[in-house]
Amino acid sequence: MRRINVQIVEDHPAIQFAIRNSLDKEQYYVRHCAVSVEEAESQAAKSPIDITILDLNLQGNSGEALLESYRKNRPNIRILIYSATVNMQVIDRCIENGAYGYVRKCSPLQELITAIDKIAINDTRHIPHELAAYRYRKLAGSISLTPREKEVAQLVASGYTNQVIAGRLNISERTVNIHRSNMMRKIDAHTASEVTVFALESGLIMSDDVTPAGIR
Repeated sequence: MRRINVQIVEDHPAIQFAIRNSLDKEQYYVRHCAVSVEEAESQAAKSPIDITILDLNLQGNSGEALLESYRKNRPNIRILIYSATVNMQVIDRCIENGAYGYVRKCSPLQELITAIDKIAINDTRHIPHELAAYRYRKLAGSISLTPREKEVAQLVASGYTNQVIAGRLNISERTVNIHRSNMMRKIDAHTASEVTVFALESGLIMSDDVTPAGIR
C-alpha cells in the first residue's frame, strides 16, 4: 500500500514538529508544511496531497479560505481541521463546506492520529461528541424519522450489530441495512458514534443504554 501524502498547514513550528513526529512513517509521508494559505496552495499545485491538517488561524487569510479553495479546485484533498477554536458555529460551517473532521488542539495528540487514521484508512469523518451534539441541537425539529428508523437508531446507538437488530425487530438484515442507510442519510451521520450522539440528543435513548460498542 502506498504511503499517504500529508500536508500540515500550521504556523506554529512546535506543533508542526509534534505532528510530523507522531505520524507513522510507514503509512504517512509529510510531503509539505505551510504557514499560510498562499504557501499551501502553491505546494498543492506542485505535488499530490491526500490529507491536509489545517489550522484555522493562519498568517494572512483564515484557514477557511483554504478549505473553500480546495473544495473548488482540489476536491480530492481531505481536510481535517486542527484548531484551538471552540466556536462550534465556525467548525460546523467547515464541516458543511467539506471538511472531514475536527480535533481541538487541547485534545491528546493521539486523538489527532486517530482522526487521521479514520479519514485516510476508512474514508470516514471524525466528528467529536461536542460537535455532533451541536449539529443535532441545531437540527432539532427538522429531522423526521419513521418509527422503524427510530427503532434502528436506538439499537445502533445501543451498540447492536445489524444481525442482532434484525433478530430483535424480526426483519431481514437487508431491511435493517435499508432503514439504517435512510436514517443515517437523514441525520447526516457517517458512523455509529454519530448515531449515538443523535439518539442521546433527541431522547431516543438514555446514557445508561449506551454500551462501549455504541460510543466507539
